[in-house]
Amino acid sequence: MEYHDKEWSTSVRDDRSIFELLTLEGAMAGLSWLTILKKRNSYRREYKDFDIGKVSKMTEKDAQEIFTRGDVVKHSGKIKSVIINANACVDLIAEYGSLAAYFDDMLEGEDTTDLTVTTAPVSDIAKSISKDLKKRGFSFVGPTTVQSFLQASGFFQSHDNQCFRYKG
Repeated sequence: MEYHDKEWSTSVRDDRSIFELLTLEGAMAGLSWLTILKKRNSYRREYKDFDIGKVSKMTEKDAQEIFTRGDVVKHSGKIKSVIINANACVDLIAEYGSLAAYFDDMLEGEDTTDLTVTTAPVSDIAKSISKDLKKRGFSFVGPTTVQSFLQASGFFQSHDNQCFRYKG
């Protein structure tokens, strides 16, 4: 409840926060958000507070150590994907100037105000962004993960009109 009331679907514009949310949404695949929220501090610790430059320099050995000692989801693919995605983020930032600029570009001309949590199953724009991210080397960024990320990060207006946080 606290996450919903204070963080969820709040506009996120800085690269570190965008990378964190994209990572956590990828980690959540097949799990509950509560499980990931309980592990969020461990993710921050293991992935250097989501400093993209630092994470992009991590190695296979670092991934193995996180798998062994870390209190993160014990899935080697998900653990390695954070490093893979950090490297892909470096490239996106070099091309667009920021991760926010990339998502703004991808969403340009799209009506995102009605893409609430009731949008089912997944919006076409989330499918398109997922496909583009995968083409750029990202992993664990399927359409459902991308849709959840866009909602959590505030790129989509995701509170329904009955919610006190709705900005219609």
